[in-house]
Amino acid sequence: MVIASFLLIFAVVVFRLVAGIAGGVEFSNFSPMAAIVLCGAAFLPKKYAIAAPLAAMLITDIVLNVYHGAAPVASWMLFTYAAYAAIFYIGFQLRTRESRGSYQWKLFGGAVAGTFLFYLLSNTGAW
Repeated sequence: MVIASFLLIFAVVVFRLVAGIAGGVEFSNFSPMAAIVLCGAAFLPKKYAIAAPLAAMLITDIVLNVYHGAAPVASWMLFTYAAYAAIFYIGFQLRTRESRGSYQWKLFGGAVAGTFLFYLLSNTGAW
């Protein structure tokens, strides 16, 4: 499972870099990174749960910022990473399976809540 997870994270890194460098306008509002953060926190072993998605985000953000002539690290990234931290927290809470309800619905609810939080926090940073 861990190897498959790392292959999926690698695929997301490649997708994000190709779409960002090629100017994939049709993919400009699609990023599987939030799903990687949510599912990584929920399913990966604890030692990889934060390190793997964080490394993927940092590497792709720095490469894309430099490619597009921006500073490698910018202040607006704080809001984006705060949103990802909130999504990570939601995913980490999904590790406890003792509470009532179907696990698939909890994961779906976490995805919806994470999407809302990402929208709220990243747009707050853009204003």
